Amino acid sequence: MKSTKNIDRDSFVQLLNHINNLNDQKCFHYTKSYGGAYNFDFGEKVQFNDKVFGSWWISTCGTNFTVKQGDNIVVDTRNLDLDNTNVATELQQTLKSFLGQSVTEATVDYDSLALLVQLDGELSISINPTSEDDEFELPYWIVVFPNKSSLAVGPNRRYTYSDSGTVSPK
Repeated sequence: MKSTKNIDRDSFVQLLNHINNLNDQKCFHYTKSYGGAYNFDFGEKVQFNDKVFGSWWISTCGTNFTVKQGDNIVVDTRNLDLDNTNVATELQQTLKSFLGQSVTEATVDYDSLALLVQLDGELSISINPTSEDDEFELPYWIVVFPNKSSLAVGPNRRYTYSDSGTVSPK
């Protein structure tokens, strides 16, 4: 079953309840996929055909993101030419620091709908929607849960929650 709702204060609490369950999950893999999306796999490894995915995964859906180490911004994709091979290689090297790190806090900013995932060692990623992202009517970011349900947050302050069985792997 799939339900789409506007994000108001009440539904925001429900959204946070889903996201908070990501705490303590360890990142073991990341990939760049079609359209500039980056996917991060957390938790248990799940075999699907010839691929392995995380029981939890997060997709940036092509939305800009920042990576911080403490208070220092290490990567801000708004300022990078991700089509440049050298830049893409540097970003891949930075993202390797996520591997083996556990989520210490996962939250969403009510005003901007940015997803913030704090990891061990003061490492964090923030997926930061902008008004430009609204042009495409695609989610800003997606979280898939162990039961294969998913939460997609996108334009017009709306989110879609899909129960298990309606989500296919990346």
